[in-house]
Amino acid sequence: MFSQSEKINQHYVDTLLIEPIDSLQVSNFKNILLSNDELKGWTKYYAHKSFLCLKQSKRDSALFYSEKTIDVYNSDEAGYTYAERSLQRAYYVGGWIHKRRKNYNESLNFFLKSLDIHRKYPDHYKIEVYILTSIAEIHLAMGNPELSLRYQKQIEKDSLYKISYQAANLFNQIGILYGYLDKRDSSKIYLHKSLKYESDRSGLAAYTNLGELFYKEEQMDSAIHYFSIAKRISDTIDISSLRADSKVFAQTNYHFVDIYNNKHDKETINVLTRIVDSVTSLKKVDKEDRDFVLNVLDYLILAYEKERRFKKVKESYKKKFDVVTLFNQELFKEDLQKIEVGYKTKLKEEQISNLEQLNNSQKQKLDQQKITAIVSICSLFLGVLLIIVLYKRKTLKDKYEKVNLEQRLLLSQMNPHFTYNALNSVYNLLDVNSKKAKTYLLSFSKLLRSVLENSRKDFISLEEEIETLDNYLVLKSKLMAKFEYVINCELTIADIFIPPMLIQPFVENAIIHGISALKESGKIEITFSVSEDNSQILKCIIVDNGVGYANAIHKKSKNKPSISSDIVNDRLKIYGDKFKVNANFQIVDLKENGVVSGTKVILETPIIKE
Repeated sequence: MFSQSEKINQHYVDTLLIEPIDSLQVSNFKNILLSNDELKGWTKYYAHKSFLCLKQSKRDSALFYSEKTIDVYNSDEAGYTYAERSLQRAYYVGGWIHKRRKNYNESLNFFLKSLDIHRKYPDHYKIEVYILTSIAEIHLAMGNPELSLRYQKQIEKDSLYKISYQAANLFNQIGILYGYLDKRDSSKIYLHKSLKYESDRSGLAAYTNLGELFYKEEQMDSAIHYFSIAKRISDTIDISSLRADSKVFAQTNYHFVDIYNNKHDKETINVLTRIVDSVTSLKKVDKEDRDFVLNVLDYLILAYEKERRFKKVKESYKKKFDVVTLFNQELFKEDLQKIEVGYKTKLKEEQISNLEQLNNSQKQKLDQQKITAIVSICSLFLGVLLIIVLYKRKTLKDKYEKVNLEQRLLLSQMNPHFTYNALNSVYNLLDVNSKKAKTYLLSFSKLLRSVLENSRKDFISLEEEIETLDNYLVLKSKLMAKFEYVINCELTIADIFIPPMLIQPFVENAIIHGISALKESGKIEITFSVSEDNSQILKCIIVDNGVGYANAIHKKSKNKPSISSDIVNDRLKIYGDKFKVNANFQIVDLKENGVVSGTKVILETPIIKE
């Protein structure tokens, strides 16, 4: 790598290429640094050390040296260009290891920092492609196909990448993502693009995904056609030449062909059952795990239905319920941890900022003693005035950000509550009509996607809120005793923005604690209008013909109390303080001839104009 005759100086260390990255080259570079205490380069050394450990499959050591690189840079070499360039490699290694361990928030953070540094000091286009691919995979694993597609489309713009052997995998991934987003025509286009590259590996993946796409569309002849091609390919290639799961997917999907044609046997069911058990035993389930095991469970349900083993059919539906629940719990846990960390970080930043202001104020007073009295007085007056103005501005900004974090934290607490109630309704239907349960489980997954998307936003349009409410009411009216509902709104709903998930808990209470107890058909009416007292307040009135609020409260007191009203109340208080309006809700019993005839909820929340 170097000779003793060469002069070892900082420029030599900065421009030295450690190639190939092996134990000898990395060790030699370390000896160079040890030869002179004034040399900078330890960030570079530890970054290459982390990458070397990754190549050697020493993942714990690789992560250790990745974090060591970041610590050394921050403590000794911060701001030094050549040191900062080396951080890109360390962040990439850390991101890769966290991704393998399914620590998705940490992995995403590492990869985004690696991408920022690379774009500041671009070396080779392939590095950016690898980073973007990893970020896309993380978003998909966390259940965000839209974000995943956005990053894959960035890769597609790279003309050099599109002509490489990896283009087949890119088009295959984009096809899968369009399938997740129910854009099936686009999905088929990209999967067929992938097939243009003559490769057993890309062909196996594309044919498998095309088969799954037609299976979801219930076009069984086409599904069987593509599953059969994928099976033939998987039988002809060695598993060591491709990802093991690619062959597993192909073999598993072909079991559906046998089941559909009544050619399955006991061993087929045993194989599928072992696959389900192996996935559901994982401590953490990502989106790919979830979708794969749901497909396998569908195949088992079909087999059990053909054998008229209805107890097994119900057990399989219960497993589907458990898999979806586990996946959503992991998503909520990730979001909640992220928000809590952000909230605590914000509080620490406020404390540090206050200490810095105090130190600056003391320093300013010492400096002022060195100048004349008149200038000193004027400077002090102007300085204090400026500090007051800046402090007020900063206080307002910090208060807004703090309130924003608080409301997102409360909203994350509400999501599991909503999900549990909705999934429980689907599960209860299994005893009544297992065929309908499959349809409603699919409908619920679409509703859940919109709820998850909205919950990540500070504000959503009234149009989005009404659409989500409508989907929720359609689903509930089919799952429970029939009821009618109507949503009235004459406002320009696309231009009005409100906090998400404020109205749904009251609608849910109207159904569960109001009209579900009725023998006759229930009715719910939701009306949106602008408050007559304040044009900045949206008024939402929810009326049902149920048993009444007082009766519902009496029933609930015998069991455990609901938390949704408390959370909504806390969120409204936060929004009221933020926008200086009276955000609140009232619940009153309706009466006819002295007899309770239903409940009215009057909810007032701030309007945010686009």
